[in-house]
Amino acid sequence: MLNRFAGNTFATQRRSPVPFAIVNPDVSVKLSTAQITRQSVYQTLPNVDRPLFLNSEQQGILTAIVATLGSNPRPDRTASSIDILNLWKKFFLTERRVGGVVVDNYPRIAFETFPIITDIEFLDAKRSKAVARIVVGSQEGTIVLEKEAGLWTARRLVNNGIA
Repeated sequence: MLNRFAGNTFATQRRSPVPFAIVNPDVSVKLSTAQITRQSVYQTLPNVDRPLFLNSEQQGILTAIVATLGSNPRPDRTASSIDILNLWKKFFLTERRVGGVVVDNYPRIAFETFPIITDIEFLDAKRSKAVARIVVGSQEGTIVLEKEAGLWTARRLVNNGIA
């Protein structure tokens, strides 16, 4: 299902030999009562041997390091400047984002491994049906989920478009 949705992004990540996947454990959760909470979820992930759970604040520290040490070699940089972003790409995937509003001239960098779950909404009181909003590269969509025999199953992808 997700391969059709964002096949090129997944194919690129699968070919990458990096040993770590970065996952933000903090997820916005909306219950069927309309109550919204923020939950931190630390658990094993299928096909992910070495997850690094880094919340938004911790990823912000990585961005600050890139801004301080430098992320792109430029003619005006000295030979001793460090291309830290290129070094980190040996350990986990990073992506420089372009466009949009940049605050404090900080580089816009994505550290999380796709798919990124932005929020989950439970549709029933039993918490057996839900939708999860995800981002993969520049695409976003909603996955309809159903819990059967204790396991969540993706039923279909809806509301997909450009993020």
